[in-house]
Amino acid sequence: MRYTKIATPHGHLNVSVSGKPRAGSATILFIHGNSSDSRIWHPLLSAFSLSKTHRTIIWDLPGHGESSDAPDPQMTYTMTGYAQAAVDVLKEIGPLQDGFAESSRAENSWMNKLVVMGWSLGGHIAIELIPLLPAGLLKGIMIVGTPPALGIEQTSRGFKMDVHMTAAAKDELTEEEKVAFAQSVTGGRYEEWFLDAVSRTDPRARKIMWDAFNGGKGVDQCKTVKDWGDGYVGVVNGRDEPFVNLEYLDDLVYGKLWEGKCTRVSGQHAPFWEHSEEFLPHLEKFVKDCEEL
Repeated sequence: MRYTKIATPHGHLNVSVSGKPRAGSATILFIHGNSSDSRIWHPLLSAFSLSKTHRTIIWDLPGHGESSDAPDPQMTYTMTGYAQAAVDVLKEIGPLQDGFAESSRAENSWMNKLVVMGWSLGGHIAIELIPLLPAGLLKGIMIVGTPPALGIEQTSRGFKMDVHMTAAAKDELTEEEKVAFAQSVTGGRYEEWFLDAVSRTDPRARKIMWDAFNGGKGVDQCKTVKDWGDGYVGVVNGRDEPFVNLEYLDDLVYGKLWEGKCTRVSGQHAPFWEHSEEFLPHLEKFVKDCEEL
């Protein structure tokens, strides 16, 4: 995939855009997780039939992958900061590029429909995007490995606090911790670049993000998914998810829960990576259902 760098207040962001959108199709924005990068999406997109008919955007979060470290870490390395960086990407190369208010007048244009696929931290960022985008643009968010939460009381119920979660919130990691973190998200499908991604991540990003999340900075994500009725919230997780309390997700109230239930598929924390052939039909149907709203 070909990447380009775009300059934003959050640093120079590494972005790849593909696909030739047809009339009525949505732009699909993919957001990866903590201490990973956009390579996590490559196998999925290589088999994603909608890649040929939809504009797809993958990118590295600030402080991750080939994007630069944030010039102002305290501003950027929070879920709200990352969401604002996503808005900058959409302004540069997505449906906000020419101004949504103007582009939305074109019926059946890809410029007036957006779907976001967020994994782990990326799912939290997707939720944070909801109040930042123009009304009517966002048609759906699919969250994977993401318990909507804000503050220590909710995060302690949404997550299974273990060694992995400790590392996810820690700045400097030992070499052993880096290896354990990289291996813990793969579900047995480990590749060496996972370790490279963890090692590359700006150490400040993990601690600043987690301290802000636990400290109640950002939107009330439970309330946001409950109150938002303009688009679908797709909740899809691996049946053997090791870090998220799936019962917590089942008990939340959603304004427009896709298919009326939280979906389980084969896999652990990254089922779209571990079992892409099973996961793909869910994502493709989700996008098509969102486009009909």
